[in-house]
Amino acid sequence: MILIDSLAYQNRLRGIHPIEKFLFSIGTLLILVATRNPISAITVLAAMSLLIVLVVKIPFLYYLKILMYPFTFLLLGALPIIITISPQLHLVGNVLWFADVGHLRFMILTESLERALHLVIVSISSVSCLYFLLFTTPMNEILYLLSKWKVPSLLLELIAFSYRYLFLLLESAYEIHRSQQSRLGYQRLSNSLKSLGTLATMLFIQSFNRAKALSMAMDSRGGELSSFQLTTNYKLNLLHIIMIAIYGMSLFFMSLAIGGSY
Repeated sequence: MILIDSLAYQNRLRGIHPIEKFLFSIGTLLILVATRNPISAITVLAAMSLLIVLVVKIPFLYYLKILMYPFTFLLLGALPIIITISPQLHLVGNVLWFADVGHLRFMILTESLERALHLVIVSISSVSCLYFLLFTTPMNEILYLLSKWKVPSLLLELIAFSYRYLFLLLESAYEIHRSQQSRLGYQRLSNSLKSLGTLATMLFIQSFNRAKALSMAMDSRGGELSSFQLTTNYKLNLLHIIMIAIYGMSLFFMSLAIGGSY
């Protein structure tokens, strides 16, 4: 997470107006969700990955590593879709695999497997769109755009505080974990469980104290954050806007022409 925030301030697309990057990434995501076309999703995943690695210059192994986290979560979430449980003793549909456990039959159908693969492909492609935005645009500039589009200030403050204190919690967790390791706190399973419980307790106490201090600070300032501002004087590029519009329409109509949504 800390590296993502650092790269957002130091990348080759830093000088491009955040609204252009926002329209490109979020527009692509909305088209994927609306059309749910797996071929378009694979194309977008490849394009976004190439942009992130070759243009933005994000290390490939690091990008692959952070992409595996949502991919693993999506695979686990797709298991209920893949596996069909039926009390009947006869096979239903095109069965690729089945196993009888008591009076139940666990099956993997061709249709359910295809549906799960489509879901995973579209979802991971959508994640790549969000990664492109996070890698190229600092969070305060994203919040600035959302505030200009009249997103409720309460939601923006929650996002800002959550994002900010996530880094503080990660840093605190790292320091506590390193201190515990220096005292052989993770040498055996019993010690590991005890150290892990201590770490969680200390993080909870620190979070509570910081939340209390933050609440007092906010009350002393009237209960609101100062408005979000851009840190750089950007200029909108009309050519970029036109290219983004052409790209979005091309992707949308290509997805409709190909079909194949689930």
